[in-house]
Amino acid sequence: MNKLDINLREIRISQGLTPKKASTKLGITAQYLSRLENGHQKPSRNTLEKMIQAYQVPFEDSEKLRDQFGYSTAGSAAGSAKADVVSDSTSPLLPRFNLSPDASPVYYTDVLGVSSDDFGIVISAGQRNALNNEVDIVARIGFSIQHGIKIREALDEHIKKLGGGI
Repeated sequence: MNKLDINLREIRISQGLTPKKASTKLGITAQYLSRLENGHQKPSRNTLEKMIQAYQVPFEDSEKLRDQFGYSTAGSAAGSAKADVVSDSTSPLLPRFNLSPDASPVYYTDVLGVSSDDFGIVISAGQRNALNNEVDIVARIGFSIQHGIKIREALDEHIKKLGGGI
């Protein structure tokens, strides 16, 4: 580990967490936590995000941690977004709201699952774990069928703007 690297063990200790408490909070084994803290294994993006949240890592340090483990968002669309309006709809289903591109990293994925039931639709986004190529689900978004229709319309509009056609 580089001396400039952020030490996961030091962060955990600064939060007053024992390895047992931290591993329970993170949903991982104490042995896996030890391997991560000793630099013998790289955390999956999902595990790193759990650590950032559980350890209450400040934003600047969280970006350094992501970069340290190869999950940097620098140079992505998140840093170069041209608009901060997510939806230009006036519908109450998709109200206008602002999103700060600098404070909200964009995670790209090629692993996407869609399921539905009587209550609505769920989209699950995953990231491939670099160590074992298994997929870690990093986000699940559920919404009603009415919201799904509005989302589809918004996606269609943006794809057309980008020249993708429908």
